[in-house]
Amino acid sequence: MVGGDNASRGMAIGMVLGAYKGVEAIPQAWRETLNQWQYCDDLLQCRT
Repeated sequence: MVGGDNASRGMAIGMVLGAYKGVEAIPQAWRETLNQWQYCDDLLQCRT
């Protein structure tokens, strides 16, 4: 609503909230529908 590059602002806010709230704050229904969730979860758990 204020112009500029809102995508990068949204990404930065998402990173801060993700660090603050943790992965468990993502609704299970969202996690189940993401194509690459298992890959991302493995990276977060250092299981590559």
